[in-house]
Amino acid sequence: GQCAPDAAPGGCGEDTAVPRGPRRGRATGGGARAAPTAAGAGRGMPDQSFDRAVSSFKTARQSWERAVQEGEALHQDMERQLNDLRSARPSSVDPNVYRERLVAAERIHADVKSQREALARADALAREAQQRADRSSGDYRRTTEEVRRLEDEISGLRVQRSEKETNATKLRHKANTPSLEVMKQQAAESIERNLAQARELQVIGQRVQQGDPDYLRDGETRDMKIAELTQKLANLKKQHQQLLQQQKELDFDPVALNDQASRLEAEAADLGRRAEELELRRLEAERIRSESVGTSSRDSQEARTLQDSRDSLARQLAGNEAEARRQLALLQPMIQEQHSGWQNLLAKQKKLDGDQSRLKGRLEEAERCAETEAQMRRALAEQVESLIDHLQSMRGFLQQVDIAAPPPACHASAAAHAPATADHFAGDTDPFGLPLAAPAPAPAPAP
Repeated sequence: GQCAPDAAPGGCGEDTAVPRGPRRGRATGGGARAAPTAAGAGRGMPDQSFDRAVSSFKTARQSWERAVQEGEALHQDMERQLNDLRSARPSSVDPNVYRERLVAAERIHADVKSQREALARADALAREAQQRADRSSGDYRRTTEEVRRLEDEISGLRVQRSEKETNATKLRHKANTPSLEVMKQQAAESIERNLAQARELQVIGQRVQQGDPDYLRDGETRDMKIAELTQKLANLKKQHQQLLQQQKELDFDPVALNDQASRLEAEAADLGRRAEELELRRLEAERIRSESVGTSSRDSQEARTLQDSRDSLARQLAGNEAEARRQLALLQPMIQEQHSGWQNLLAKQKKLDGDQSRLKGRLEEAERCAETEAQMRRALAEQVESLIDHLQSMRGFLQQVDIAAPPPACHASAAAHAPATADHFAGDTDPFGLPLAAPAPAPAPAP
């Protein structure tokens, strides 16, 4: 029942004393009964599992705390970014001024759009009216040309009719010439006298050329006489031509002339009828031309009015477009500043969205670390309970040793070493140097 002298340094409750139990039992007879109890108590002592549980718990606790700290830092940064976004402005321009200018620009652009549509409609109407005016003007020109052509044709027919009527009258007058036979006889006699005088002048000329002085007057030379005779002969020849023409004019058939006059009168009547028909056509064409004049005038006036309206709209549109370009030039820097500002805010918002995803990952990681820490804590609690059970078992063993009344030397040695082991576990409130966690559930009472 007594401890071996070499067991004093480590104490009887340490794991190193367990293998020495048999040797102590063999040394003394009284220890033969206590050695199995000590060996039985020593066989249940924990080895390295308690240290591994403490190390795992520390690691899990530190991982959980690190995940919580990172999540809190990320959450605080997100709150700062969110506050910055709430108070941020896309540009330095007053929003009311920018909105008013945008509204004014939109209004002027809407006016420009409506005026462009109105100008397109006015342009289409002006083209249609101009086409109608051109058609009316073309109709007027065609009817005018038709009237002019009919007037020319009527005038030609009337001239021809007048000529034919005049010729028919002349023929009638000629056919009804009184004493026609007497006039023919006188014409023949006049021709004979003319020929006789010509022959006589030819004879005188021959004789003068032969040098007969009987036909010469005093102081008259032969050349002078020949020239005089030549002149008289030429006059007789002209008179002979006229007499022949007169005889030819008198040489006609009155019946044939009357027939020819009747034909001319019939042709003149036909020309008159044609002229009357053309006159009716001319009157109709004149009426159509008068109507086309009014239509052309109205269409031309309408086309001019629509063209003036179209030109007025074009001038107004040009002014509004210039004003729109001016306002757009003024708004362009503001729009660019607003665009860049909103791009920056969108970039910040995207970063905030990314941080939100990261925060979700951190929370999930913290949740996993918390679960791991809880598991490690429960495992460590189980190890602590097991250690307590082993220590209680060891204390029972020591109590049994005390009851067996060991020798004073052994008792003093055991008393000197046992409190150190008990104080090692009872002196520290947190032997692992970790912050206190939530209290574990109370262990079940030992059976």
